[in-house]
Amino acid sequence: MSKYSVRKPITVLMGILIIIVLGIYSVTKLPLSLFPDINLPFIVTVTTYPGENPETIEKEVTQKIESSVATIGNFTEIQSTSYENFSLSIITFAEQTNMDTVVIEMRENINNIEFAEGVGNTRILRISPDMLPVMTITLSQTYDEELTDEQILIRNTQWINNEVLSKLNSIEGIADVTLTGASDTVLQINLDQDKLTTYQLDQTSVLNIIEEQSTSGLVGVALDNGELRMVILGNQPETLEDMHNLPITFDGSNVITLDDLIVEDGIGYVDASEDSYSKINGKQGIQISFQKQSDIGITEATKNIYNTLDDLEEEYPNASYMVLLDQGEYINQSINSVLLNIVIGALLAILILFVFLRNIKPTIIVGLAIPISVIAAFMLMYFTGVSLNLVSMGGLALAIGMLVDNAVVVIENIYRMINEGKSKKEAAIEGAKEVAGAITASTLTTVAVFLPIVFVEGLISDVFMSMALTIAYSLGASLIISLTLVPAMSSRFLDDQHIKEDGKVINKVKTWYENSVLFAIKHKIMTIVVILLLLFASFALVFSKGFILLPESDEGVININIETKASTEFSGKAELADYITDALLEVDDVDNVSGSIGGNAGMMMFAAANDDIQLTVNLKDNKKNSTLENEEKILTLIENINYSNFSNIQLSDILEYEVSSQNSTMSLGGASGVNIKVSGYDLLTLEEIANDLVNILENVDHITEVDNGVEQGSDQIKMTVNKDIAMTYNLTNQDVLDNLNYFYANLEGLSGGQSITVQIEGINYEISIPNEAVGSISFEMFGDYQTFLSGVVLFDQETQMMIDQYLDNNDVSMTQGNSIYILNMALPTYQVGQDIKFVINPFLKVNDQNEIIFAPFDSTSDLLASYALAPLYSESNSVTSIEKVTGFSAINTDGNQRYLTVTAQIEQGFNVTLVSQEVTDAVENYMDNEFKTYGSGYSISFQGENEEIMDAIGDLALAALVAILLVYMIMAIQFQSLKYPFIILMTIPLAFTGGFIALWIFGMNLSMVSLMGLIILIGVVVNNGIVLIDYINKLMERGYQVIDAIVLAGKTRLRPIFMTALTTILALVFTAIGVGEGAELLQPMALTAIGGLIYATVLTLIVVPTVFAIFNRKQIRIEGLENVDNQG
Repeated sequence: MSKYSVRKPITVLMGILIIIVLGIYSVTKLPLSLFPDINLPFIVTVTTYPGENPETIEKEVTQKIESSVATIGNFTEIQSTSYENFSLSIITFAEQTNMDTVVIEMRENINNIEFAEGVGNTRILRISPDMLPVMTITLSQTYDEELTDEQILIRNTQWINNEVLSKLNSIEGIADVTLTGASDTVLQINLDQDKLTTYQLDQTSVLNIIEEQSTSGLVGVALDNGELRMVILGNQPETLEDMHNLPITFDGSNVITLDDLIVEDGIGYVDASEDSYSKINGKQGIQISFQKQSDIGITEATKNIYNTLDDLEEEYPNASYMVLLDQGEYINQSINSVLLNIVIGALLAILILFVFLRNIKPTIIVGLAIPISVIAAFMLMYFTGVSLNLVSMGGLALAIGMLVDNAVVVIENIYRMINEGKSKKEAAIEGAKEVAGAITASTLTTVAVFLPIVFVEGLISDVFMSMALTIAYSLGASLIISLTLVPAMSSRFLDDQHIKEDGKVINKVKTWYENSVLFAIKHKIMTIVVILLLLFASFALVFSKGFILLPESDEGVININIETKASTEFSGKAELADYITDALLEVDDVDNVSGSIGGNAGMMMFAAANDDIQLTVNLKDNKKNSTLENEEKILTLIENINYSNFSNIQLSDILEYEVSSQNSTMSLGGASGVNIKVSGYDLLTLEEIANDLVNILENVDHITEVDNGVEQGSDQIKMTVNKDIAMTYNLTNQDVLDNLNYFYANLEGLSGGQSITVQIEGINYEISIPNEAVGSISFEMFGDYQTFLSGVVLFDQETQMMIDQYLDNNDVSMTQGNSIYILNMALPTYQVGQDIKFVINPFLKVNDQNEIIFAPFDSTSDLLASYALAPLYSESNSVTSIEKVTGFSAINTDGNQRYLTVTAQIEQGFNVTLVSQEVTDAVENYMDNEFKTYGSGYSISFQGENEEIMDAIGDLALAALVAILLVYMIMAIQFQSLKYPFIILMTIPLAFTGGFIALWIFGMNLSMVSLMGLIILIGVVVNNGIVLIDYINKLMERGYQVIDAIVLAGKTRLRPIFMTALTTILALVFTAIGVGEGAELLQPMALTAIGGLIYATVLTLIVVPTVFAIFNRKQIRIEGLENVDNQG
């Protein structure tokens, strides 16, 4: 290849230009993203069943879906949650499953399920990073007139819905636009009660007339000169003025309109969301979130959003927007930061070349390898669908210093041959040809370490595949350039003169090196033992700090979540949220604060509603302190709140609070902190076990935010039938249930109301008529649950049959007074101060035909109440026992059993694996003792961050072993020897030792990223050993003795080895420092690589010759004897 390149320089030039043109074009088309595309083998189903509780949802919906999806191919597991009104299931499939096929099959299976009446359609959603919003903004207009916050919110909501939303939905690349904090606008009509009385009307009749006057649509056909025409009724009210003038009744002389029946200003828009809170910097605001389409890049999507928002500001001069979240900005900053580090690294690498080569011409020749290789890598990334992201750019940052390695070896060899008297052309051809095998093997070993990643499924493969490909592309290009462009340019531009003599410093280093090598060879065993001791000691130091999955990113966003009791007044929550917002805005580094109460807890649109206080704090770009430091400051602020200043909320209303920094790297993993799954059937027993585990976790040091996993709703009343006592009355469980049904059958008087919808200016509004009392009964009238149920009695089956017959034959209701049960306060015998409860209707009698009749004035027939056998509940010898228990607002199932997940977080500054080990020991001790009392139907398993870390480390450790084997095989092919590759493998422990020491010095944990750095070192550090062993062999073939060949080869290769190492190390310096956004992810890998290269480069020149000498000790002994004889 070198011979052809020297003879055909124009061909080489054109080939390079083609690469440059295609590469520049490709880089303009490459999408930008924060992380590589991750294939998530998850599908979510959401099925509604309005008005039903979690238990019913579980039975009628969740269990049927779980049974249906379990039959689909590649099914792995399912996790379902049954909430009030809907069921949510997350189904996991095997890696590399064709998810499009799965969705089709799942839809067919679910369509074949026979659900109960009222169950809605099942939504099937594929989980992907595209479901997260790429941008969140607040958009509003200012108004000239004086308006209240509510009026401003209503106007902005109408403006956005009527004029803006359609424009936002039409933005190129945007899949969905979601509004948060918009008003739930209703049309409120305040009727004048006196006027209603005058015209003999009531609120219900007025509502009915409004509804009838709003009727429109196709009503029939008419003939028009032989042609058929559609008849459309279309004069429903369309404006507020039409509503005012809407005819309601006729008093005999005048048409009475709605305007005649209302109070002054009695028609207007109001916000029905009285318990809704959405503010930005303490002011009411509407948040708009944008989700992108899957086929467009994040930065392109956010750019299109900005363009549309700027157009809106031009179209509406009073409009303005504030950006709360912009993934595109963070991605651009992160990518630009890595690019800057790459450029600086490349310049430093070229500077090192010049320092060592002391000639601008070879420096330029070798330096060209960097930009051309990078451009070639961009071209190949485009053709293979690899995006520009932190990981792929990290691969380039890591490779940037290695791109000159091959060219350095080639140019150094060409110089050496020129020094030996060959012409530039001969030296270029022969110099490149002589080292072609060695540098090819070196490149292959570096690339080969990534091959095992291809076969590792899951997160590791998804994240690091783009890095592997980027490094492989750039190094492959550098190899071709070193064997084509470098010899072609060297044959024409190098000086046809001897290489400059080494300076005093280099000569002293070579002398020191020769003495060191001879000392190490003389003390072989001691050298090897010291090296191994350093390896084990460095590993022990790093291991003692524990492991993490991924480094945390500093994104400048802090989330606050405050969970309160269900009984906490909304006004109190709003008061607390306002106070915290004002306090946060006083913090120097805080830019803006957005807050909400009520919203979604979980994943986007299929989440469960909650009433937590949620605040998002965005820090300034030029913040003085890190996000973690500000998190600590905010946590202290929350902890020191003086609740005595609030009127409607107290410290006792706060269940728990959490302050956490937003961390995009965590989204690549799964669970965080400690997660313990408790499986079984009975929810109350699961709660008991979960509480046991909570007590255990709270006694473990450095554990915080312990949660038993119970999503608690309103407390429930558990009723247990005492079967022995019930049987004395010949009653069964079913009899008790049937008797309870009579109690609940006619309680519709506990609630009431009516609403209708009208369309005004194209928008549907619900009409609200304020109503203080429509005969409804307030819940607050009743005492505790025992009092509420104390009037319920039990009848035998014969009496139950009479009651059933009465209910079937009569129109029965509480409002008519003929229901089975009636309020005691409605009876003339009720005295003020008595407990209010439901009792058997005393006006129901049993006549001679054993029929129940409603006869208030019949004093001869038996009272129905006299047929009661016993009360439902009494203080002693009760048929039932009643107790208050936890109410579950959600029930978790996994296809086989119910479960709760006990969670806890690790205190800031402490390692999850070390703390988790203490948790594991404590829980396993519990499982061996107290847990056994719950029986065999319950189990405990660990599913937290520690387990994910251990799985990832296991996968990477296996990948490292395979990588070492591949490197060995490639070197065996190169040397055609099984012995020499083994010698070179001794450099790998040196790299690991250096990497461990670097992590320990800078206080970093061993993570998936730093482990990846160690794997990369496997392929990098052997390169120096390959070049060294290759040259030792060549010298021995020329007749040099082993010791002389070792020393000469080391001294000869000393400069190129130092050059290649320093170019790689300095190219990574700025990445290792962690300069710029997103640098935290790559910093451990850069530090590991630098530490490993420094340590391995120095000791490779010592250890490899030592091991080589051990393997050739017989030859050395023979040559030593020959030298003695010759001297004799």
